[in-house]
Amino acid sequence: MGKSKQKGSGTGKRDSAVFKVAGVRKPKIKSVNTNLKKLNFKNKQKTEESNKVFNSVQRAITETTKPVKQAPKKQSSTASKPLPDMEETAKQFAQL
Repeated sequence: MGKSKQKGSGTGKRDSAVFKVAGVRKPKIKSVNTNLKKLNFKNKQKTEESNKVFNSVQRAITETTKPVKQAPKKQSSTASKPLPDMEETAKQFAQL
């Protein structure tokens, strides 16, 4: 008696597809992590440099524009307001 063969066993994989797309290649794996690390490092350097520049500018501005402390002037309340005339106020109060 003949041996029954199972379907698909022993013949190997079928590589001959009916429709094939010509020229399709697998994309190369990019080193994303290393590129991101490089970018982050460059960004950190740039921010540190700009912070140093801004700090030096801020110091220069504060040194040049220090306010000169002036002695506080005392304003007398009598000089700004005239004293009320008591006789006139008494007359006006009497008229009420």
